Amino acid sequence: MTSSNFPLKRLTIARQSVIHLAIMICILTVAERAEAQPNSQPQSTIQLAGSRKLTNALPLKDFQIRIDIYIDDTKPPISSVQTIFSDGLTIELDDFAGRHTVVDSAKGRITLLDERKRSLVHLDMQVIETQLEKALALLTPQQQAAFAIQGLPEREADNFISISNKSIRYTFQPTAAKQEIAASYGEFSDWVTRINGLYRHVPPQLRLQLNKMLVDQSQLPTELRRTIVGGNKPEVVIARLNLTESLSDLDRSRIAKILTSMQEFKPTSENEFFK
Repeated sequence: MTSSNFPLKRLTIARQSVIHLAIMICILTVAERAEAQPNSQPQSTIQLAGSRKLTNALPLKDFQIRIDIYIDDTKPPISSVQTIFSDGLTIELDDFAGRHTVVDSAKGRITLLDERKRSLVHLDMQVIETQLEKALALLTPQQQAAFAIQGLPEREADNFISISNKSIRYTFQPTAAKQEIAASYGEFSDWVTRINGLYRHVPPQLRLQLNKMLVDQSQLPTELRRTIVGGNKPEVVIARLNLTESLSDLDRSRIAKILTSMQEFKPTSENEFFK
């Protein structure tokens, strides 16, 4: 793993990265931690801009979040991603891309699986956090300013709130959620954001700020719009979230299948997995 992904001169987000980002944004995921990685509750003292340390001390019942992704809200979603929270694990199922994520905070490890190649890679949470911190430290003051939140959050119509920097604008509609659900999804989303920052060239600063805002208020976004500005035409991705505070038999069978795949898929290197 290297820090060559930063500094970034521009955002180059492929369709798969767009879907992952929208999900993180959209949130309720846990996301943070989800962008999350390995070794028993990370002990690193590094604090990225907008990040936080969670201990998951609150009792947590099983729940799931489905996120539908749109590029045109007058048409059907282009993709849907399911994130399951069960028995200390967070499992994100992206059937469209054929890639899945398993966050195991107790082991301090994140496992990414590729169904089509039947391969996987294990990532250590503390290493991810440290490497991203080093990468961000290479940014010039001008680049840091460009990626940082600009001004205060703005309240818009229909209870939407927006935050932005020079490249990205997030507009989201928050709703109250149980503290443990908001915290778990926020943690997962943080980890997903860090992974995208290191491996998919997606600047994480603004997204981490958004995650923190939601967790601090015990909220989830029912809808989140991410707009990339600076080109000839703004690129807009819409993520809509649906929370279910229970798991079905089908959900539990999917968990079992993923755990089996973790035993059967071939381990590979980070460079091989992300190329």
